[in-house]
Amino acid sequence: MTKILLDTNAYSGFMSGNKLVFDYIIEAEEIYMSTVMIGELFAGFIGGKRYIQNREDLKIFLQKEGVKILNVSIETAEIFGELKAELSRKGKMIPLNDIWIASHAIETGSKIVTFDSHFKHISGLRIWELLYQDARGSRSQTANIKPLSAVCALLPGRAGWQEKKCGVPALFVSARTPIPGPVAHTGLAGLWCILLKKRG
Repeated sequence: MTKILLDTNAYSGFMSGNKLVFDYIIEAEEIYMSTVMIGELFAGFIGGKRYIQNREDLKIFLQKEGVKILNVSIETAEIFGELKAELSRKGKMIPLNDIWIASHAIETGSKIVTFDSHFKHISGLRIWELLYQDARGSRSQTANIKPLSAVCALLPGRAGWQEKKCGVPALFVSARTPIPGPVAHTGLAGLWCILLKKRG
Protein backbone atom coordinates (compact mmCIF):
# COMPACT_ATOMS: atom_id res chain seq x y z
CA MET A 1 0.00 0.00 0.00
CA THR A 2 1.40 3.40 -1.03
CA LYS A 3 1.04 5.91 1.80
CA ILE A 4 2.18 9.50 1.41
CA LEU A 5 2.10 12.61 3.56
CA LEU A 6 1.95 15.99 1.86
CA ASP A 7 4.11 18.89 2.95
CA THR A 8 2.70 22.39 2.50
CA ASN A 9 4.66 23.14 -0.66
CA ALA A 10 3.67 19.80 -2.22
CA TYR A 11 -0.03 20.59 -1.75
CA SER A 12 0.57 24.03 -3.26
CA GLY A 13 2.45 22.46 -6.16
CA PHE A 14 -0.42 20.06 -6.76
CA MET A 15 -2.97 22.88 -6.78
CA SER A 16 -0.77 24.80 -9.23
CA GLY A 17 -0.67 21.86 -11.62
CA ASN A 18 2.80 20.42 -11.01
CA LYS A 19 2.75 17.17 -12.99
CA LEU A 20 5.19 15.23 -10.80
CA VAL A 21 3.22 15.95 -7.62
CA PHE A 22 -0.05 15.33 -9.42
CA ASP A 23 1.01 11.90 -10.72
CA TYR A 24 2.36 10.90 -7.31
CA ILE A 25 -0.85 11.85 -5.53
CA ILE A 26 -3.22 10.07 -7.88
CA GLU A 27 -1.18 6.86 -7.60
CA ALA A 28 -1.23 6.86 -3.78
CA GLU A 29 -3.71 4.72 -1.87
CA GLU A 30 -3.60 6.81 1.30
CA ILE A 31 -2.85 10.54 1.45
CA TYR A 32 -2.12 12.00 4.88
CA MET A 33 -2.45 15.67 5.80
CA SER A 34 -0.99 16.82 9.13
CA THR A 35 -3.04 19.39 11.04
CA VAL A 36 0.24 21.28 11.44
CA MET A 37 0.59 21.47 7.67
CA ILE A 38 -3.07 22.48 7.31
CA GLY A 39 -2.40 25.28 9.80
CA GLU A 40 0.42 26.51 7.55
CA LEU A 41 -1.99 26.52 4.62
CA PHE A 42 -4.55 28.59 6.51
CA ALA A 43 -1.83 31.03 7.52
CA GLY A 44 -1.02 31.46 3.84
CA PHE A 45 -4.68 31.82 2.87
CA ILE A 46 -5.39 34.58 5.36
CA GLY A 47 -4.91 37.99 3.85
CA GLY A 48 -4.73 36.59 0.33
CA LYS A 49 -7.02 37.57 -2.52
CA ARG A 50 -8.33 34.01 -2.89
CA TYR A 51 -9.01 33.26 0.78
CA ILE A 52 -12.56 31.95 0.31
CA GLN A 53 -11.71 29.93 -2.81
CA ASN A 54 -8.58 28.47 -1.24
CA ARG A 55 -10.56 27.36 1.81
CA GLU A 56 -13.18 25.75 -0.41
CA ASP A 57 -10.55 23.97 -2.52
CA LEU A 58 -8.91 22.61 0.63
CA LYS A 59 -12.27 21.50 2.05
CA ILE A 60 -13.02 19.55 -1.14
CA PHE A 61 -9.56 17.98 -1.18
CA LEU A 62 -9.85 16.86 2.45
CA GLN A 63 -13.21 15.21 1.76
CA LYS A 64 -11.84 12.96 -0.98
CA GLU A 65 -11.69 9.23 -0.36
CA GLY A 66 -8.23 8.18 0.72
CA VAL A 67 -7.34 11.54 2.27
CA LYS A 68 -6.84 11.37 6.05
CA ILE A 69 -6.23 14.19 8.53
CA LEU A 70 -3.65 13.53 11.26
CA ASN A 71 -3.97 15.10 14.70
CA VAL A 72 -1.05 15.33 17.12
CA SER A 73 -1.05 12.38 19.51
CA ILE A 74 1.17 11.41 22.43
CA GLU A 75 3.11 9.17 20.05
CA THR A 76 3.54 12.08 17.64
CA ALA A 77 4.83 14.25 20.48
CA GLU A 78 7.31 11.57 21.57
CA ILE A 79 8.66 11.23 18.04
CA PHE A 80 8.88 15.02 17.81
CA GLY A 81 10.97 15.14 20.97
CA GLU A 82 13.34 12.47 19.69
CA LEU A 83 13.75 14.14 16.30
CA LYS A 84 14.30 17.60 17.76
CA ALA A 85 16.94 16.29 20.14
CA GLU A 86 18.69 14.41 17.32
CA LEU A 87 18.72 17.46 15.03
CA SER A 88 20.05 19.59 17.86
CA ARG A 89 22.91 17.14 18.47
CA LYS A 90 23.75 17.18 14.77
CA GLY A 91 23.59 20.97 14.58
CA LYS A 92 21.05 20.57 11.74
CA MET A 93 17.94 22.16 13.23
CA ILE A 94 15.01 22.71 10.88
CA PRO A 95 11.73 24.67 11.34
CA LEU A 96 9.69 23.25 14.23
CA ASN A 97 6.57 22.83 12.12
CA ASP A 98 8.54 20.61 9.75
CA ILE A 99 9.66 18.45 12.67
CA TRP A 100 5.98 17.95 13.59
CA ILE A 101 5.15 17.09 9.96
CA ALA A 102 8.07 14.64 9.80
CA SER A 103 6.89 13.10 13.08
CA HIS A 104 3.50 12.38 11.54
CA ALA A 105 5.20 10.79 8.52
CA ILE A 106 7.28 8.50 10.74
CA GLU A 107 4.30 7.69 12.96
CA THR A 108 2.22 6.54 9.98
CA GLY A 109 5.07 4.95 8.04
CA SER A 110 4.28 7.20 5.09
CA LYS A 111 6.56 8.85 2.57
CA ILE A 112 6.74 12.63 2.79
CA VAL A 113 6.21 14.54 -0.45
CA THR A 114 8.07 17.83 -0.18
CA PHE A 115 10.40 20.24 -1.96
CA ASP A 116 12.32 21.11 1.23
CA SER A 117 15.75 19.47 1.24
CA HIS A 118 16.27 19.96 4.98
CA PHE A 119 14.05 16.93 5.62
CA LYS A 120 17.06 14.87 4.51
CA HIS A 121 18.65 15.60 7.90
CA ILE A 122 16.04 13.43 9.66
CA SER A 123 17.07 9.81 10.14
CA GLY A 124 14.46 7.17 9.37
CA LEU A 125 12.24 9.51 7.37
CA ARG A 126 10.96 8.17 4.07
CA ILE A 127 11.32 10.96 1.52
CA TRP A 128 9.87 11.44 -1.95
CA GLU A 129 12.50 10.25 -4.42
CA LEU A 130 11.91 13.23 -6.71
CA LEU A 131 13.10 15.62 -4.00
CA TYR A 132 16.54 14.78 -5.36
CA GLN A 133 15.52 16.13 -8.76
CA ASP A 134 14.47 19.62 -9.83
CA ALA A 135 10.75 18.95 -9.54
CA ARG A 136 9.46 22.17 -8.04
CA GLY A 137 7.98 23.80 -11.08
CA SER A 138 10.04 23.59 -14.22
CA ARG A 139 8.03 24.12 -17.36
CA SER A 140 8.89 20.60 -18.49
CA GLN A 141 7.05 19.20 -15.48
CA THR A 142 3.98 21.42 -15.59
CA ALA A 143 3.37 21.63 -19.33
CA ASN A 144 1.20 18.49 -19.45
CA ILE A 145 -1.34 19.74 -16.89
CA LYS A 146 -3.97 22.13 -18.17
CA PRO A 147 -4.52 25.19 -15.91
CA LEU A 148 -8.23 24.50 -15.62
CA SER A 149 -10.62 25.09 -12.75
CA ALA A 150 -11.36 21.36 -12.65
CA VAL A 151 -9.15 18.38 -13.42
CA CYS A 152 -10.39 14.82 -13.34
CA ALA A 153 -8.11 11.96 -12.50
CA LEU A 154 -8.73 8.24 -12.89
CA LEU A 155 -7.83 6.49 -9.68
CA PRO A 156 -7.84 2.67 -9.92
CA GLY A 157 -10.13 0.98 -7.43
CA ARG A 158 -11.35 4.18 -5.82
CA ALA A 159 -15.14 4.10 -5.86
CA GLY A 160 -17.95 5.96 -4.16
CA TRP A 161 -17.80 9.20 -6.14
CA GLN A 162 -20.98 11.25 -5.83
CA GLU A 163 -22.63 12.69 -8.92
CA LYS A 164 -20.91 15.85 -10.09
CA LYS A 165 -20.36 17.59 -13.38
CA CYS A 166 -17.33 19.47 -14.67
CA GLY A 167 -18.29 21.83 -17.45
CA VAL A 168 -14.87 21.82 -19.04
CA PRO A 169 -14.69 21.03 -22.77
CA ALA A 170 -11.47 19.02 -22.59
CA LEU A 171 -9.84 17.52 -19.53
CA PHE A 172 -6.34 16.10 -19.26
CA VAL A 173 -4.65 14.68 -16.17
CA SER A 174 -1.46 14.16 -18.16
CA ALA A 175 -0.31 13.81 -21.73
CA ARG A 176 -0.82 10.05 -21.58
CA THR A 177 -4.28 10.12 -19.97
CA PRO A 178 -6.69 12.21 -22.07
CA ILE A 179 -10.31 12.35 -20.90
CA PRO A 180 -12.79 13.63 -23.51
CA GLY A 181 -15.35 16.05 -22.20
CA PRO A 182 -17.56 17.47 -21.08
CA VAL A 183 -17.70 14.65 -18.57
CA ALA A 184 -20.58 13.76 -16.28
CA HIS A 185 -19.26 11.83 -13.29
CA THR A 186 -22.45 9.89 -12.65
CA GLY A 187 -21.78 6.37 -11.39
CA LEU A 188 -18.21 6.28 -12.71
CA ALA A 189 -16.23 4.33 -10.12
CA GLY A 190 -12.72 5.52 -9.53
CA LEU A 191 -13.18 9.02 -10.94
CA TRP A 192 -11.86 11.75 -8.67
CA CYS A 193 -12.54 15.38 -9.47
CA ILE A 194 -10.31 17.94 -7.77
CA LEU A 195 -10.93 21.65 -8.02
CA LEU A 196 -7.75 23.47 -8.87
CA LYS A 197 -6.84 27.11 -8.82
CA LYS A 198 -7.00 28.72 -12.20
CA ARG A 199 -3.57 29.97 -13.12
CA GLY A 200 -2.60 32.94 -15.23
